[in-house]
Amino acid sequence: MKKISIGTAQFGLKYGVNNKEGKLSQSEINKIINFCIKKKIYHFDTSQSYGDAENKIGVYLKKHKKKLKITTKVSYLKFNSIKKSIDRLNCVPDTVLFHNFKDFLNNSFREKIIKECENYNIKKIGVSIYKNDQLNKVFKVTKINVIQLPLNIIDRYFLESKLLDKLRKKKFEIQIRSIFLQGLLLTNKNSINKKFPQLKKNIEILRNLAQLNKMNINELCLLWAFSIKKINRIIIGIDSINQLKENLNILKMKKKLIKKDLINKIEFKNSKVLDPRNWS
Repeated sequence: MKKISIGTAQFGLKYGVNNKEGKLSQSEINKIINFCIKKKIYHFDTSQSYGDAENKIGVYLKKHKKKLKITTKVSYLKFNSIKKSIDRLNCVPDTVLFHNFKDFLNNSFREKIIKECENYNIKKIGVSIYKNDQLNKVFKVTKINVIQLPLNIIDRYFLESKLLDKLRKKKFEIQIRSIFLQGLLLTNKNSINKKFPQLKKNIEILRNLAQLNKMNINELCLLWAFSIKKINRIIIGIDSINQLKENLNILKMKKKLIKKDLINKIEFKNSKVLDPRNWS
């Protein structure tokens, strides 16, 4: 469970293609955090752009006086200050990420963030990327040591291109997101055919693979992601505490992907149908 980081977009927004619950209430969030601590899960991924997610985490921490390892993301248009996140969270975040690559390229904004992190002794500073060519520009900037990127059973580009090996060699912490393609891989067949017809064939392949491995698509996607040893942190977004418990039960079962080599050889087409940042 040490690799898990709880994605908190749903704490403050109605986020994700398959989100039917809307944003979570404070009471539900309190239950989730309590359950996570009980299971020794201390990492949470949030952002100044996730509505009132930081505030809700802060409400919990103020009352319960627990210690969590928070990653928060900042963006130029909605940025206040690192101090603002600290005030909201009632703690100093463990990691600060640039939410999008364009903001990272803004030299004055980047230096401002790095300076503020130094002032609060925040040693982990990183950036969320989407494309391979962005990495070379990241490597030119000192004091950046965390990379967050999309990776799932359909979109395996960063794994197959050996970029994870390159990041590990340079001693970056690697965080992955979108292991369910923001819930799209778990959406029912009719909804996918209607909203994302380009993915119809890919989903059919997934269903067949899941059946071959005697599991459902949720289990297949989750266990595949956790089978990658090169990853430091895997972000799992949740809509409820029941969904969290379900995912943890899957990992606890430790099912073996009996056809893992077959899975990694299959080529999925048109996996990047849309920029996920435009889905919510």
